[in-house]
Amino acid sequence: MINPVDGSIFFTAAIPQQIARKDSSSLSQQGDTVTLSNDVTVKMRAQLDNAAMIRESNKKADAENSGSKWELSSGLKEGTFILKNGNEQTISIDGDSLEILEYNHGHLVKSITGSIAENGASFDTEYYDASGDLSQVIHTDIQELEGTQGWTQSSMERSVQWYDDGMLKGEMQDSMVLSTWNSSIHSDDEAMTRIKSLLQKGTDKVVPDVEALSTALTHQKHIASYHAEIREFGSNSQLAREVTLDHEGRYKQLSNRSYNDVGNMEARSTRELEHNTNVSVTVKDYDSDGNLIRDAQFRDKQQDKADDKSDGKQEQAVSVAWYAKGELIKQSYGTMSLSETETAQLGGRPNILDSLGVSTEQYLGKEPQSAVDLMNTNFLRSSSEPELFVEGLNRHIGANDYSVAADISSSGSPNQPYSISWTDEIYRDGEMVMRQKDTQEAHESSFFQRERALYFEKGHALTENESPGVLRKTSHVREDFKDGNLTGRQSMSMRESIDVGHGSDTLETHSVMVQGLEGQQVTTSITIDAGILELDTDADAAASGMASETELTLDAFRETTGSMNQEKNTKQAVNRVHFDYRKKWD
Repeated sequence: MINPVDGSIFFTAAIPQQIARKDSSSLSQQGDTVTLSNDVTVKMRAQLDNAAMIRESNKKADAENSGSKWELSSGLKEGTFILKNGNEQTISIDGDSLEILEYNHGHLVKSITGSIAENGASFDTEYYDASGDLSQVIHTDIQELEGTQGWTQSSMERSVQWYDDGMLKGEMQDSMVLSTWNSSIHSDDEAMTRIKSLLQKGTDKVVPDVEALSTALTHQKHIASYHAEIREFGSNSQLAREVTLDHEGRYKQLSNRSYNDVGNMEARSTRELEHNTNVSVTVKDYDSDGNLIRDAQFRDKQQDKADDKSDGKQEQAVSVAWYAKGELIKQSYGTMSLSETETAQLGGRPNILDSLGVSTEQYLGKEPQSAVDLMNTNFLRSSSEPELFVEGLNRHIGANDYSVAADISSSGSPNQPYSISWTDEIYRDGEMVMRQKDTQEAHESSFFQRERALYFEKGHALTENESPGVLRKTSHVREDFKDGNLTGRQSMSMRESIDVGHGSDTLETHSVMVQGLEGQQVTTSITIDAGILELDTDADAAASGMASETELTLDAFRETTGSMNQEKNTKQAVNRVHFDYRKKWD
């Protein structure tokens, strides 16, 4: 569950009328209210559309009158600054060219050169070690793309290499594609619904000017798609690890760009209304001879809305193969799904600010920003810090927000709907000799108690006239093979239910055990007055298996992306230079 926000907040404008109060003591408890007729709504929408058209026309005029340019915050063409780490930084601007040099006690430790291109800009960043040798090289291209249907679009592509004692230790190619839609430019029915609802609430300070209104409180939509391919090399320059990341986030934001609180939104703030995120991480490890040791993939998908506490859904899939001297010896795979409830939310996910590596103030700007403006707002960091676009993801991985299976394995089955399936396969001489499949799940148990006709609430423990929050199921199947043929099979499944008797309701578990091959099976069934957690000693086997491989994969990802961060004390570039990009698509 992401932090809830009142979805009705969007715009505010009108002349407030004081509510008639019964006594003065309630004066501070109540705000102003506004009655908004349909005629006013239609007029306001027309004014908003007109203001947006004027603003866009002015932007196009500016673009025609002047081209893109570099600008120092001081307004000068060059300057020398002392950074927080004590280093000296010099900045020079010559037409379309930018040069930033950083020195530590007279030794060059970092250089950035930038040039303005037709639809964006290019940067080359170099880091130097204490001996003056090159330790990292980053080439960056930022480009505006042609958007459609009111969306603006921009892309950033980077190529990175890092060295140790002159030897290549790793390299990365990555790209970020950002699509952005702003309500201040294109109004819609959703925006107008929020206007009417907010005006009924009233505000501390009313903005009667439509132009100010349309830029102060805005609704944004973003699609941020990031792709990275990373390679690490060992001491013998042999490929040691490959990491591939695909991370896409679809976001809806609500922003108060004014310097006044509006409703329950603080001044200069932005909030996420909903997100839909997809993450795919692939890690391949190699031995010193170049043979593949482990090939793993982790996928995660989550959807969540801020104003609905029980709508969130999360899915994960993991697959991994282990090799010895190039031969497959073990293969494992599984899936997990988890549902949000009123009392149990989902783990956090990187928001749009995390995905772009920008601060709240950078995101808000003076007015809603196009995709290329958002991409450019932090260009000194994005062209200097290879790990920038994965920092948010790594923070959430470090906070165990992706470790659902590990949490279940260590803390037990949660009191919310979920399911996990995990399969291990063992191979010898290229043939499978054993397969073990474990499953565990829980579903909601709310129902009417027959005799008393009382509704059982979710999330309660089992006592008289109450049901457990969830009912659980587990299963375990082991199969043995020889020469490709099935030679043995054992299975056990357990299922909880509620026995509604004349007295207290009873939690019971139905167990079925089957041994032997088809035609020679022995089946045993039994029902016991107890829960699965008391009877199944391997109730969390599926979670344990999935957790083990998930954590190995995510740890490897964090380790590799962390290795790109060379000379941390020269990072966190101060944005003294602004790239004023003027060329826009028609």
